[in-house]
Amino acid sequence: MYTRSWKDIKYPSNRNELMNIELWLKSKQLDDGAEGLWRIHDDLYDLTSFVDKHPGGSMWLLLTKNSDVTEAFEAHHFTKSAENTLPKFFVRKAILPRHYPFTFHPNGFYRILKEKARKYFNYKMPPTSTTSKIFLDFYFFSSIFLCILAAELENIKLAILAGMFFAFVVTCGHNFVHMKDSWRTYYYYCVSFSVREWRISHCLSHHLFPNTLEDLEISLFEPVFEWLPKQNKKLIVRFGSWLYFPLVGMVLPFFQVGNRIRNGVFMKEDYLMFLPLYLMIIFGKSVIYSFFLWLLVISVCGFIFSVIGLTAAHHDTEIFHEGDKPREDRDWGLHQVDATRDRREIIGNKYVGLIVFGEHTLHHLFPTIDFCYLQQLLPIYYETLEEFGIELNVKPIANIFFNSFLQLARINPNLITRKQKQKDI
Repeated sequence: MYTRSWKDIKYPSNRNELMNIELWLKSKQLDDGAEGLWRIHDDLYDLTSFVDKHPGGSMWLLLTKNSDVTEAFEAHHFTKSAENTLPKFFVRKAILPRHYPFTFHPNGFYRILKEKARKYFNYKMPPTSTTSKIFLDFYFFSSIFLCILAAELENIKLAILAGMFFAFVVTCGHNFVHMKDSWRTYYYYCVSFSVREWRISHCLSHHLFPNTLEDLEISLFEPVFEWLPKQNKKLIVRFGSWLYFPLVGMVLPFFQVGNRIRNGVFMKEDYLMFLPLYLMIIFGKSVIYSFFLWLLVISVCGFIFSVIGLTAAHHDTEIFHEGDKPREDRDWGLHQVDATRDRREIIGNKYVGLIVFGEHTLHHLFPTIDFCYLQQLLPIYYETLEEFGIELNVKPIANIFFNSFLQLARINPNLITRKQKQKDI
């Protein structure tokens, strides 16, 4: 069992079970003290009448009913519109204390940074970037074209290229999954991924609680990958995972589809995963060979996506992982800084960053802002880090990539906080 790295915070229910997305939702409902409503800080709200009016789409509120949405509310609402609307839905104070340790004090790092960012954008939410739309549309339609061409010519190389482009659809498209509902999110289903699944495991879990026991992008891979430091971690997991990493990535899309079927949440949109296969069979010369090429496309997509996603920004050995000693200031924004690490070579390059999760810390701090605008906030971000005496968290790509595998092997927690390290220096 992992131990919590902060005192007096409840160990998550069902955390030692073989975790899945539906079980995680149920665990939050058990732990969050929302009393059947929506909890924000220590207040309870009844948003039932607002579900269909929610500007971001009804899915967000339907998924979070009977849970604590404090972190989601703070991170997802950039303007003050939601804050001004919320009081009309107030019901009463919550009985139980909050399950999570994070704070959002007015004079804390996150609130100060957020106010500066709001001022920079004139207190308005910047619109979706045309660049993001063009990139995503290009990768999607290129993927479809390459699938058809691969089937017609029975060309494995074209199928591999289609899989690579589909991986970029996932990485680039995740920008839209964080935002309000859009027809472009349907691209995800064509690559065997699910918007609902991503909004739970990625947006509501990983983004809000990175590298903690509440992070589904940690627990869903256990015991195959164990990124959290743990004394009794098996050798096969510590070092063998370096070898079977590619295989896990290749089967990831199929595994996710299987989970949705098993949990009874396979929706009508999920049938879009067969669109590339349907087109490949129509234009291909052989049904069997077209099916083989389709499996190859999805496998390559899963592999490339896994390489990018799982080694991008969260698993350097100096990054905070549950079990390490956290800083005393539990400001949510500082936790995001401690649990991410940006790659030096792609900072400020929105074209590369769109497909490899660039400006990653800022993306965690402001997930609903289109990625292409985040580089504009870099001066404000650096200024606020300096104001709070926080070290800029940047390393070369190769360093972060290889350290992500060293993190799999790490069994001893870091007992010195990041701020203490700065003082020692």
